[in-house]
Amino acid sequence: MRSLKRRNKNSVAFKAVIFDLDGTLVDSEPVWQQVLETIVQRFGKTFDPAFHASLLGTERGETLRRVIERFDLPASVDELAPLYD
Repeated sequence: MRSLKRRNKNSVAFKAVIFDLDGTLVDSEPVWQQVLETIVQRFGKTFDPAFHASLLGTERGETLRRVIERFDLPASVDELAPLYD
């Protein structure tokens, strides 16, 4: 049986990986705000940047549910999810 540690000469061994899931290293909120603005604009509505603050820390489904409700969008969470990902 061959060892799982076998690597080719060009491979790199990682000692650690950092996952930034809460914006500690990179502030991704401006990007997500732009994504939501684009979604809302597709339906002819104007996004309210102040509303975005109420979405901080919510998961995708809840975020989209609130956006649909707030802007009365004729779409479901499942329909908007691919636009948000």
